[in-house]
Amino acid sequence: MIYNQLVQNIMVTLNFLPILQDESLIKSVYKSLLLIGTSLGAIGSVISMHRFLRI
Repeated sequence: MIYNQLVQNIMVTLNFLPILQDESLIKSVYKSLLLIGTSLGAIGSVISMHRFLRI
């Protein structure tokens, strides 16, 4: 996986920076961010359409 190679390079160059290597944790963070971003986008769209259509 590209992430593992990237992590190895970063760990060598920036050894003071802690990097996550647990892929299950990273996947859950990605899923959470996707869900939060989608929800915020949907809420923003509803608010803006409500204002535009003056319902």
